[in-house]
Amino acid sequence: RISDELSGNTPEEDDTQEYYKWVEKRMLGAPSEETIRNFTLYRPRHVVRFLNISKIRCGLHKKISETTFNQIKRQYSLECWNEITEELALSYTPKELELIKEWLTGMSWQTNFDKMKEKAVHLWRETPDASKLLARFDDLMRDLYQAGVIGNYRKEAGKGRPTHRWYFRGDETLLKNQDIQIHRIFQTVLSTIHPDSLR
Repeated sequence: RISDELSGNTPEEDDTQEYYKWVEKRMLGAPSEETIRNFTLYRPRHVVRFLNISKIRCGLHKKISETTFNQIKRQYSLECWNEITEELALSYTPKELELIKEWLTGMSWQTNFDKMKEKAVHLWRETPDASKLLARFDDLMRDLYQAGVIGNYRKEAGKGRPTHRWYFRGDETLLKNQDIQIHRIFQTVLSTIHPDSLR
């Protein structure tokens, strides 16, 4: 059903009924299929991972629910981060990947390009490996965007829901002049903080 909606096809009523036998209708304040798609970067393999972890960790639950999701969130976040790290390993050394994770850890989940670069300069200006990363900062931001780790976030005054831009939704370019967000599936493993806590 999730794949059908993603492709624009309307699932048969029997599929819908079958889906709701196993998954609650709403999770985290939204329709559950929307929540699952958003937390899986629209990637089928992440959906499979989500379902497998749910089965292993919460097999006695009658349905996948918000409670189930909260119970598996840390393990799911870690496994997704490990997969992204494997993808980035094609372009970055193990030491550079450690530095990238250290840099993202503890960051506000909603931030902007200048603040992210400021933290990078503060952390990376002293050592040769880090200096090389700093010289490639624009490339790094592009790679993180294409991997789904970061995206754009915009909330206009007077409008309810914010606008999200993600590479996996077809938005090919990260907009440096808009706020940047760390994707929710990585916020647990990276111990991100809420932007309001910085005020």
